[in-house]
Amino acid sequence: MVEEKSNQNMPAADYASDLYVSVSGLFDVFPAISANLKNGALFKRDSGIYTYNIVKFSKLKQEFLHSDAFVVGNCNWKLEFYPKGFGQQKGKSFSLYLLLAEPKNDIKTYAEYKLSIKNPKPLGYAIYTGTSWFSSTNPSCGSDNILSLKEVHNSSRGFLEKDAMVVQAEISEVAKKL
Repeated sequence: MVEEKSNQNMPAADYASDLYVSVSGLFDVFPAISANLKNGALFKRDSGIYTYNIVKFSKLKQEFLHSDAFVVGNCNWKLEFYPKGFGQQKGKSFSLYLLLAEPKNDIKTYAEYKLSIKNPKPLGYAIYTGTSWFSSTNPSCGSDNILSLKEVHNSSRGFLEKDAMVVQAEISEVAKKL
């Protein structure tokens, strides 16, 4: 069983004044651009999967925690999670977010991503799919209720194995708005 949730948070573009720098797909549309760029340029084809193991889940006392930083699309990202929920879901659900770790004041970063809670048993997993613009004023996006705490702690469901939970971020596209 797969529980999938989704959020699309991409405003319409102002094509006359905005420059979009796409990480995946742009080279196929504008191959001449990629031929003129060197390493370190704004255009970079990149995607990535980051997996984080949350150990001693039942002993966590912090309201929220961050994973180590990982890089996709020349951006530093982290997973931010609330073991006992966030906002209106506090005490009801596990909350999971993708966090742009070092947002720049004048640059917005667009990402297409999936956040998931892995399950070692063949009983499914929880997935949240989103598209969002990240910035210094909006550094994180995700789900307040990716999975209910009842499901998390239900041993027959397998989301907690030996008091550990595996969460994952898959970022499939990154773009920057300068």
